[in-house]
Amino acid sequence: MIKFEILESTDHDSIGEHTFIYPSIEIGVKPKSTLRVFDNSVATPIHLKSIGENKGIVITDIGSGFLCNSKKCFISTIVKPGDIIEIKDLKIKINEIKIDEKFPIDIKRLRKEITSYLQSHNPAQLEILAAIEEDLINLGIL
Repeated sequence: MIKFEILESTDHDSIGEHTFIYPSIEIGVKPKSTLRVFDNSVATPIHLKSIGENKGIVITDIGSGFLCNSKKCFISTIVKPGDIIEIKDLKIKINEIKIDEKFPIDIKRLRKEITSYLQSHNPAQLEILAAIEEDLINLGIL
């Protein structure tokens, strides 16, 4: 489960608390996004994934990066409840991250699936995977 609050956005209708039971969500402007926000700050989607009890990872390939608790980040960072993510005009506060037994997470299996997909569809993006893996290794997950 992922619970967060949009504190600021040019899409005033999206401001407020949002809760998802899924272990992974996408916030973006596209219709396929889990949470569709009409804010150009997320023209490149943000991915938020549960990776442990009270631990998540934010992933985005916005070239200019983003802020997590006022610290500049690129590609990914580990988040926990209370953290504030800022991407241009969008400001998100992470409220809760839990692993739901309905959605067990097999990080190693997911890594293989993602690597296989990137190798066949977009090999240039493999460097993003390497950056994310560094965060997961630092958490002791990989």
